[in-house]
Amino acid sequence: MNSHNLLICQPLNSAFAFLTEMKKFNFKLILWDYRFIFFPTPNLIIESRIEANNPPNFRLMENIDLFLFDFEENLSYLKQNLKNFGFIAILINGTLKFKIKSILDKVLGISTFLNEILLDSPYQLSHDSNRQIFERTDYILLYGNPSNQRVNPVYNDRLSGGYWHSFVSKGQGSAKIFVRDGKKIEIAPPPGTHWKLKQETILKFCQEGLIRFNSSGNPEYWVKEKRGQIIDTNWLDIDSFDTQGNMICNSKFLYKRLFNLVLKEGDQYLNIFSSENTSIILANSNKNPWVKIYSSEVHLKPEINELKGKGLTFEVYQDNPFSIPSSNHHHKISSPPHEINADEKDIENPTLSIHELYSSQDPETVDLSKGKWINSLILGDCFIALTLIKKLFNDRIKLIYIDPPYFTGINEIITIPITPESHHLIEKFAYQNTINSTEPIQFFKKWFKVRLDKMKELLANDGHIFVRYDYHFGHYAKLVLDEVFGVENFVIELFVRRMKKNLSKKQEYHQNHLIVHTDSLFIYRKSKDAVLDLRKITKRHKNAQDIAERELHNDNLWIDITGYEKVKKSLYPTENSEVLLKRLIEISTDPGDIIADFFSGSGTTLAVSEKLKRKWIGIDIGLMSINETKRRILNLPNFQPFEISRVVDKKRSYNIDSSVPEFFLGIGGKKRLEIDKNGLGVTIELQRDYSGITLYIVHFSSQKIENFQPLTTFRYYIDTWVLDWSYNGFQIRSTWFSTRKTKGKRLIKPVETFCRFEVFNRTKIDLALLITDIFGLELNYKFKIILLKH
Repeated sequence: MNSHNLLICQPLNSAFAFLTEMKKFNFKLILWDYRFIFFPTPNLIIESRIEANNPPNFRLMENIDLFLFDFEENLSYLKQNLKNFGFIAILINGTLKFKIKSILDKVLGISTFLNEILLDSPYQLSHDSNRQIFERTDYILLYGNPSNQRVNPVYNDRLSGGYWHSFVSKGQGSAKIFVRDGKKIEIAPPPGTHWKLKQETILKFCQEGLIRFNSSGNPEYWVKEKRGQIIDTNWLDIDSFDTQGNMICNSKFLYKRLFNLVLKEGDQYLNIFSSENTSIILANSNKNPWVKIYSSEVHLKPEINELKGKGLTFEVYQDNPFSIPSSNHHHKISSPPHEINADEKDIENPTLSIHELYSSQDPETVDLSKGKWINSLILGDCFIALTLIKKLFNDRIKLIYIDPPYFTGINEIITIPITPESHHLIEKFAYQNTINSTEPIQFFKKWFKVRLDKMKELLANDGHIFVRYDYHFGHYAKLVLDEVFGVENFVIELFVRRMKKNLSKKQEYHQNHLIVHTDSLFIYRKSKDAVLDLRKITKRHKNAQDIAERELHNDNLWIDITGYEKVKKSLYPTENSEVLLKRLIEISTDPGDIIADFFSGSGTTLAVSEKLKRKWIGIDIGLMSINETKRRILNLPNFQPFEISRVVDKKRSYNIDSSVPEFFLGIGGKKRLEIDKNGLGVTIELQRDYSGITLYIVHFSSQKIENFQPLTTFRYYIDTWVLDWSYNGFQIRSTWFSTRKTKGKRLIKPVETFCRFEVFNRTKIDLALLITDIFGLELNYKFKIILLKH
């Protein structure tokens, strides 16, 4: 066979064996189309999104196990025909995506997964008999060699058309010379701004007619037409399907973008199972040798006539003289992997120790008796904490939202501003984002499942759980969620927007994958009693980038709002946006319902719940998380009482020392105390007058902080300090507190350094002092003040 353009009509394993034996095919791109095959899950509804007189052609795959077995076997053959620097692209819908993805990872290797690309689907899928939210997306699963592979920089087709642009930017600048009506004039920029362009550029633009003066007399310069932005994983801006006769087909726009992404002239292309010729006609025009495989002769003759009619040259192969190698080695039943003990814990006899109580009212008026709700923030591994709170909250929580570690392979760092100057920063470990296991997928599944099992017990019968993940382990999270909650209780996979990244020109030409545009947000219900109130969703359309965002109201595209906070309210590197949590909470709960976040991180779920008058529970293993969340809630107006608890060992649990020191203080008297605990030191001074006592922090030190840089003003290193002027012997209640305020990488306001307390007719004060430094480390001290009458 002399031509590299070839039509093959054979079963897949025979076709792949033939290609391997020929030894002249080395494909740069292999495209495998399963987009119009569906696995019928419970309550699945499939509706066409095109005209009724042009019905979609799809088929249901009833025996999913046999289908997946065949796919794995054929993929193993196919792998042998892929160029060392090649790509495999699987077009697929949401009913097959998660199972197919696990097989691709198994055969090709998890490190070869590059991207999940979003496409606009010709169907609407609903996984809920109530038809609440429709899935209107298809996908491309793109695999390649991430260490050596590069994708071509591809830009979208939207051009600017050229436009007049303002000259000014923020920051004070001087006047510059412009040419107007043939005369040179000096023009100063508006107050607080400067002219963007250099003086020589301004004169050049004036000479070329690229500067004009608007009706207000301000100069503007002409920006020539620019190509669109570089393509990310959101391909919703193009039509991904077309119609040919009575058949839905993938569009030329889809193929053009995919080819531009990975192919160059002369690269070989293999198409599997697509029932139309759009892609190979495009490949032929791009001078890419192509091969197309059919598993049935039904379409072969019409295809041959169509391609010949368009002047394409090719050969047809139907007889296979080559023997098919045994595939038994692909499907050996291996022993199950080592069960990684995901519930190992350092604490042998765990219990919850109530540590602090905060209230915007007088804490003494807060009723701590049984039945009175107190919002709760717990420090500890959620696996242990969930076990401890089971009796209290079983079947009571209306909404669970979790945003667990994505296990990206890079541990997250928190940047702490020290002073009002942006360059005074300290970096601190925020949370572990790595898996230390030779079997990361198995580890993740076990780690995730044991925690989900406990969450399900806490969820109310009419409750929902929302789980956010990205492309690293999102597919495996979905499989575990199916196992724990049941496929019949899967509601939808939502897509939420990630933070947009701007790439330099150098980065654009050295990408090994597309920029990721979205995260997945999986919604499951406890039972059929759980119903979402979608009337409360108001989608934003004004600045929508894609037609797909505006087309449907109750679809699975939530990319009209930001998924991460632009202006952060905490120091956490990955802070969920409040607008996203507000939408989730409003459609799934009512005021007074209990909301839980068991990986509370920066505290967004808890803060929004507080604002929307919901009850809340938060758990996190990170001390920095508890510290940030505490400060965030304390800065909300009129927050409801909440307590902070810790998971501790019963043998080492916190016990109140009955020998609390006592100090005498008369009118006009002073008392200075130097306290040193856990590497923290504080010097306080008490001064009494006729009406009350003032407590001053004279000095504060932290051995850990001093290892980073010398202390300047000790106030900068205190995050929060709390006083309980009526300490009850077991819980610190916030009679008074002060907390620092930050914005971005700057300290806006440090803590106060003194507190005033009116004595009235008291003769004794039981005082508890708690100081938290910027690393979350705490110093607490309790003592008694005996008030003398003179």
